[in-house]
Amino acid sequence: MVNYVVLVKAMIGKILKIVLVGIAVVLGLALVLFMYDNHIMGFYLVFGVVGVGLFLVAMQILSLIQKAGQQDD
Repeated sequence: MVNYVVLVKAMIGKILKIVLVGIAVVLGLALVLFMYDNHIMGFYLVFGVVGVGLFLVAMQILSLIQKAGQQDD
């Protein structure tokens, strides 16, 4: 039988790591973009990076859910 508490803690830990890395990347990009004069382009670039980061987090969550479903079989 699968211990769901351990599985959930592992999933939360992995998700938090991904979110923290995403925040670090966005802050780094924002710092670089503020050095440029064209703020409109910087806004769209940061907006795109945030969108890609959220997509990656969603894919990681779905991957973990799929692995949990396969372990039940």
